[in-house]
Amino acid sequence: TLGSVYVQPEEQFEAEFGWQQEAFASQPDQHEFNQEMEIGLPHRWQLNLESAHRDFREDQAKRHWHHDSAGLGLRYAPADWGKLPLNPTLGVGWKGNSGASDAISGQLLLATELSPRWHWGATVLQPRCSQLGSIVGASNVSSTVSGSDRRDVM
Repeated sequence: TLGSVYVQPEEQFEAEFGWQQEAFASQPDQHEFNQEMEIGLPHRWQLNLESAHRDFREDQAKRHWHHDSAGLGLRYAPADWGKLPLNPTLGVGWKGNSGASDAISGQLLLATELSPRWHWGATVLQPRCSQLGSIVGASNVSSTVSGSDRRDVM
């Protein structure tokens, strides 16, 4: 959704629910259930909340559903949509991981309209730190093109 690379308008709320299944030939399937909420705040700010549940742990063979992580993020768009090239948005987030170190991250999100109802977006995610000075992840860049059949999309 466009809210994933920009900010939700003030007083707009979006919820996303996802189910991911990975199938393996030599071991049981792995399942993950994710919930995300994006809440539009005044002056082009957005609050992000996320939660994940899994039926496996990376280091355990015993399988049971458990809370895997919870996240909290804040995004800011320096200008209204269409006022700056690529509509930059800045983000910072925290993720509490069950059984692993917590992580913080910084993001630069870019997006533009390719044509009515078609958008391009990219996210640059900076390294996540679990402890002061300890980098646990490398920079990541992802990009997507999305379309909508909604007539009211920006």
